[in-house]
Order: sequence, then C-alpha cells, then structure tokens
Amino acid sequence: MSRSNAAGLPRVTSEFYSDRSRTLIRFWNDHYRLGHVMVSVGLLIRLHAKSGAEETIAQLLASAVDKVNKEEGTTAWFALRFDQTHFGVFDAFPDDDARQRHLDANLGAVEEIADLLVAAPTVEPANVLTAKLPGRPV
Repeated sequence: MSRSNAAGLPRVTSEFYSDRSRTLIRFWNDHYRLGHVMVSVGLLIRLHAKSGAEETIAQLLASAVDKVNKEEGTTAWFALRFDQTHFGVFDAFPDDDARQRHLDANLGAVEEIADLLVAAPTVEPANVLTAKLPGRPV
C-alpha cells in the first residue's frame, strides 16, 4: 500500500506478523505502528522557573497529566525536572495534526504560568526515530 505524505512524497507501507508475539506490525517509512498506536512526532518544551516558583511549577506540571490523559491524540506525555529551576515536558504524537491540536489546546496553560518563568518556554518540535512504548515491543 502506498500513500502520500504532506510533502507529496510516496509513503511506503509494509506489514508483517511478529513470530514471537503474533502482533501485526505496520511500517510507514521510518515510523511504526503496533496495533493502533503510532508515534512519529514529538515536542520538547523547556521551562526555567523564577526563584521561589519552582514548587508551583512542579505541582502545575504534575497536575496537568489529568488533562493530557483526556487528549485522544497524545500517545505519551512526560513532565520532567532537570534541576531545581529547570523543567520540561516531552510529548509524543502519531502525526503532525495531533501535535498541533495538543499545542492549540494547551496554549492557555503556558500563558497562565508566564509570570512564574524567567523567560518564555522553548518549544522544540521533533521527529521520533524510534520508540519503546509500554506493552509494545519495538
């Protein structure tokens, strides 16, 4: 089966059953799908908290998982703490449309915490080369 991607280039599709797990695995170019879960793009968002706002940022990030769990297109979501004042979020999505829907839905949350940050968050889009998801062998 062949489809075109956003750039109009053909997408090569192949499928096979894993001998060990009897799971249908489909590959689209460099991306994979096991059953219905596919991850091809992500976001890395970095936050630098102002002094005194660190625990507030940590609590806000921890509580955000409830909202993200309701998002159909967000396959994986992680709130991160790098050190006392540096935080991050990593998200993974099946496609660019799901990533954009997530950004659109959560723009207000970023604006709400702007006064707790040293600078505006950095948002780095990424292409997922490969992934290991729970219950889904690569």
